Amino acid sequence: EFSYAELSGTKRFFGIFVEANKPANNSRDLSSSIPSGRANNIEIFSQFNPLKIVSDHDFHRVPVDYNRNLTILAHIGEPQEILNEAGFGLGSSTTLGFWGDTYSGDGMGSGTTHLPMVNIPSTQPLSLLDFSHAHISYHLGSPMHALGNSKANIFITNNIYDMLYGTVSRRVSTSNKTVYDNSWLLNDSLFDRYFLSGLAPDFTNTSGYSASGTLDDTISSFYGVNYKTAHASPVLMPYIPETYSTQEVLENLQISQNADNDSYKRIAAFSLLDGAFNVNSTSVEAWAALIRANRGLEITDPISGNSESDTTTTPFPSSSTPMINDNAAPLWSGVKRLTDAQINTLASEIVDQVKARGPFMSLSDFVNRQMGTDEGALQAAIDASNINADITGLGEEYDTEYTESDMVHFVKRPSAGSLKTATGIAHDITQAKLLLPLAPRLRPRSDTFTIRCYGENKNANVTAYCEAIVQRTPEYYDDSNLPWEESKNNQGATSPHTFPRQSPQDIFDSGNSNLSEINSKLGRKFKIVSLKWLNSEEI
Repeated sequence: EFSYAELSGTKRFFGIFVEANKPANNSRDLSSSIPSGRANNIEIFSQFNPLKIVSDHDFHRVPVDYNRNLTILAHIGEPQEILNEAGFGLGSSTTLGFWGDTYSGDGMGSGTTHLPMVNIPSTQPLSLLDFSHAHISYHLGSPMHALGNSKANIFITNNIYDMLYGTVSRRVSTSNKTVYDNSWLLNDSLFDRYFLSGLAPDFTNTSGYSASGTLDDTISSFYGVNYKTAHASPVLMPYIPETYSTQEVLENLQISQNADNDSYKRIAAFSLLDGAFNVNSTSVEAWAALIRANRGLEITDPISGNSESDTTTTPFPSSSTPMINDNAAPLWSGVKRLTDAQINTLASEIVDQVKARGPFMSLSDFVNRQMGTDEGALQAAIDASNINADITGLGEEYDTEYTESDMVHFVKRPSAGSLKTATGIAHDITQAKLLLPLAPRLRPRSDTFTIRCYGENKNANVTAYCEAIVQRTPEYYDDSNLPWEESKNNQGATSPHTFPRQSPQDIFDSGNSNLSEINSKLGRKFKIVSLKWLNSEEI
C-alpha cells in the first residue's frame, strides 16, 4: 500500500507498508530487536500455510508473524525505489515480484518469479493426492499441502497418548485458540472411503474450461468395445456383474438415466482395480517395482509445452501438471527424479516401517502417523533413505530458527538443524508426492487369493490336490441388497461419515445393519476365477 506526498504541486510516493510471505532464506534485518537479522526461520512450505485465509492475532509477533514479513518505510521516492529499499527488487525487466529462496532474482538459487507451489488441474484428477493442492488449510499453523502428508502439528501438546486437537495460548488476550492436526483428520476422512475413477470428459483449461463430449458419453465409452478410449484412471477396468446387462449398468451410472443422482456411489459396484498393491507387503523387490512403475516417463509442462525425460530415472512431480525445471532456480521447480539405487534404499526403509508399525488395518492407518509418533510410515522411510540430500544439504542459512520464546506455541519443536526452511519445495519429496502416483493402486488387503486344497480317501488309497484362484466381488452374497447399500452405524445413519465413524464390525452386527441376515454374516460374494488339479510334484 502506497501513500502520496505533494511537493511543489507534484504527487510523489513517500511511504510503503508491505506484508509479504517469507522466503526460505529469510536474512532481512527487520528489527533491531532481532540481533541475528533472521526472524523465525520456519518450514514455511511444509508445516505452515503461506496461503492462509484466516489471520489471527494469537500468532502475531511484532514486526513478524511466523508466515509473514511486515515492513513499514517512510521515504520519498518512486515505487520501485521504495520496493528496492524494502528488499523487493523487481529489476528493470519485469513487473513480477520474486519469492521462494529470496525476494530478489540475481544468481543461482535466488528467488523466482514463477514458483510452483499449488496446481490448477488441466486434466482429470486420478489420485486422491491431487487434492493435496486444494486450499483446505485455513490457518497458518496447518500445512499448505495437508492431504497425504503426515507430520504431526507442532502446535499440539505431545504426550504419551498424543492428541489431534490442542490449544495455543494467546499473546494478546487471556483466552486460548484451538488447533488441530489437519493432515491426520483429512487422511482419516478420505482414504478408505473415496477413489477417483477419472471418468470425466476430456477438457482444456487454458482460456476457460472447455469439455469435449459429455459425462454420459465417457461412461458409455468405458463400458463399450474398448474401455481405454474413455481415458479413465489407468488402474481401473469395467466390471459387469453376472446379474446385470451393459444397459442396466448405464442406467445406474449415466446422469441422464439415474434419477437418484447418486452415480458417484454406484461406480465402485461396476469397476475393478487392475493390479492392487497390498501396503502390508514386506517384499523390498515388490515395493521397489511399484515405486519404479513410471521409470523413464516423459514429463510435459502444460503451460510452456516443454518436455523432459530420462530413461534411467523415475520422476516424482508434485502435481499431475508440473512445471519443467527452471535452470535459474534448479531446486525450486521441475521434477525430482530418483535413481534405481535410491528407490531400492527407499523400498528397504518402507519395509522396515511396515514391519515396525504393521499390519495396517486400513489405508488411512497406513497413510497417517500413529499416535505417539511424529510422522507416518512413508515419511519416516523417506527421511531415513536420505533421498532428499540435495535439500537437507543446503547451508545453515536454511536451518530453522526456533527460539525459547517459540515454546509458547511450538510444543513439538524440532531439534535445531533437523529441518530446513526449504522443506517441501519442488525437489523435496514428501509423503504426499510419493503417494501421488502410488495411491490409486494401494490397498490394505488383497481381494484375490490363491487357495490350495487337499483331500484323501484312505480306504481307496487316493489323494487329490487342487489350486483355486478366488476373487472377492462388489456384490453381496445375497442379491437382495444392492452393492452400494451400507450398513448402519450406531447413530442409525446410512452414511459412514458421522463421528464416531462406522465400526468395521457393524457390518457383521445384524442388529445394527440394514443388510439381510445372510449378508450381515457373509458380506460380499466370492467367485472362483480358476481351478486346476495338481500332482504331488507340484506341491
